[in-house]
Amino acid sequence: PYCVTAPSDARLPCGGGYEICGLYNISAAKFGQVSNLVTLASEFGDDKEIFNGVDLSLNARLPQGIVVQGGTSTGRTMTENCFVIDSPESLRNCKVTPPFHTQVKLLAVYPLPWGGIQTSAAFQSLPGPMISASRVFTNAEVAPSLGRNLGSGANGTVSVQLIDPGTMYGDRFNDLNFPLSKVFRLPGTRRIQANLDLFNMFNASAVLAQNNNYGGSWLRPTNILQGRLVKFGGQVDF
Repeated sequence: PYCVTAPSDARLPCGGGYEICGLYNISAAKFGQVSNLVTLASEFGDDKEIFNGVDLSLNARLPQGIVVQGGTSTGRTMTENCFVIDSPESLRNCKVTPPFHTQVKLLAVYPLPWGGIQTSAAFQSLPGPMISASRVFTNAEVAPSLGRNLGSGANGTVSVQLIDPGTMYGDRFNDLNFPLSKVFRLPGTRRIQANLDLFNMFNASAVLAQNNNYGGSWLRPTNILQGRLVKFGGQVDF
C-alpha cells in the first residue's frame, strides 16, 4: 500500500493538497505476469447497481388548440462492488452514491389567432457532466510512501483519480428552442408549410464534456452546446 498527495489547486476539493491512500502496487516479482480466470463475480461478493428516482409528466390539451407537454425526472444510480479480486485498491471508491440529479423538459404549442401561424417553444434544463481528475504520478513521487520502486521499475508511473466519483459536477445548462410555422393552403388538398426554427435561442455555451486528465488542459471543454442556429425549411403536400 502507498499514498500520494494531490496538487494544490483551488479547483480541486478543499483546494487540493490532501492525501490519497488506499492505493496498492504489485511487487516487482509479479509485475507483468498474467493468469486469467473467468468466473462469476458472485463468488467474490455482491455487485450492485440500484436506481432510485421519481418521474413526473404532464400532457394537456387546452382551448384554442394549445398543447402543453413536459415533465421532470429526479434520480441517481448507486453502484457497489466492494470485493477484492486482483488488488485491494479495488476497495477504493467501491461504492458510489452520487447526488440526485433533476432534469426538466417542457414543450408548448400555441396557434396564433391570425394567419394560420403556429408557434411553439421547447425548454430543457439538464445537469452538467461529472468532473474527474486523473493525474499521473511518477516513481519518484510514489517511492517515499511505497518504500520501494514501483513494480514497473524506476521509470514507472501510476494514474490516480484525485476526485472521488460522483462528487463534482459541471454547471447545469438550459436550452430554449423556438419553432415557428405557417401553412399556405392551395386549391384541392395541396398545401405548403413554411418553417422557421430557432435553436439555442439565448446562445448558451454550456459545457457538455471536458478533458478529465489532470494537467494544463484539465477541464478544457471538448464538447459544448451548439451555438444559436436559425434554420429555414418547408414542406409541400400534394
